[in-house]
Amino acid sequence: MHGAAYELYLNIEDIKHTKTKAYSPQTNGICERFHKTMKTECYDIFIST
Repeated sequence: MHGAAYELYLNIEDIKHTKTKAYSPQTNGICERFHKTMKTECYDIFIST
Protein backbone atom coordinates (compact mmCIF):
# COMPACT_ATOMS: atom_id res chain seq x y z
CA MET A 1 0.00 0.00 0.00
CA HIS A 2 1.12 3.53 -0.66
CA GLY A 3 0.54 6.75 1.26
CA ALA A 4 -3.10 7.73 0.95
CA ALA A 5 -4.36 4.17 0.48
CA TYR A 6 -2.53 3.07 3.63
CA GLU A 7 -3.88 6.01 5.63
CA LEU A 8 -7.41 5.23 4.40
CA TYR A 9 -7.04 1.58 5.42
CA LEU A 10 -5.88 2.58 8.91
CA ASN A 11 -8.82 4.94 9.30
CA ILE A 12 -11.36 2.37 8.09
CA GLU A 13 -10.02 -0.29 10.44
CA ASP A 14 -9.67 2.24 13.30
CA ILE A 15 -5.97 1.44 13.67
CA LYS A 16 -3.70 3.91 15.42
CA HIS A 17 -0.31 3.95 13.70
CA THR A 18 2.53 5.51 15.64
CA LYS A 19 6.18 5.75 14.77
CA THR A 20 9.03 5.51 17.25
CA LYS A 21 12.44 7.07 17.25
CA ALA A 22 15.11 4.88 15.73
CA TYR A 23 17.29 3.08 18.24
CA SER A 24 15.08 4.01 21.18
CA PRO A 25 15.29 1.06 23.59
CA GLN A 26 12.53 2.31 25.88
CA THR A 27 9.95 2.77 23.12
CA ASN A 28 10.99 -0.33 21.23
CA GLY A 29 10.86 -2.30 24.49
CA ILE A 30 7.18 -1.42 24.90
CA CYS A 31 6.50 -2.64 21.37
CA GLU A 32 8.51 -5.82 21.83
CA ARG A 33 6.71 -6.59 25.10
CA PHE A 34 3.36 -6.19 23.35
CA HIS A 35 4.46 -8.59 20.61
CA LYS A 36 5.61 -11.13 23.20
CA THR A 37 2.26 -10.90 25.00
CA MET A 38 0.32 -11.36 21.76
CA LYS A 39 2.49 -14.29 20.74
CA THR A 40 1.95 -15.98 24.11
CA GLU A 41 -1.81 -15.41 24.02
CA CYS A 42 -2.11 -16.81 20.48
CA TYR A 43 0.02 -19.80 21.40
CA ASP A 44 -2.17 -20.51 24.45
CA ILE A 45 -5.34 -20.32 22.35
CA PHE A 46 -3.99 -22.72 19.72
CA ILE A 47 -2.75 -25.19 22.33
CA SER A 48 -6.05 -25.21 24.24
CA THR A 49 -8.15 -26.04 21.14
